[in-house]
Amino acid sequence: MPVERHYSTIARDYEYKRHGTISLLAGIDLISGRITYKVFEQHKSWEFIQFLKELELIYPEEKIKIIMDNHKIYIPQRKLKNT
Repeated sequence: MPVERHYSTIARDYEYKRHGTISLLAGIDLISGRITYKVFEQHKSWEFIQFLKELELIYPEEKIKIIMDNHKIYIPQRKLKNT
């Protein structure tokens, strides 16, 4: 078994190629099953506010409950060593 962080290709096959990242914000109406989503090129706070405003337009008279997952930003190990 390979040692984690020792081999650069662990958990990747030979065809893996990273094409960048996007920010996906999504919500589901548990009663109707309707999915509302927004895709952004970056991860900025104004994008999250825009998503919340869209939800407010869709559900103007209803109370909205939001459950948020923790968003973790990847920081390379070499950057952590420099701080």
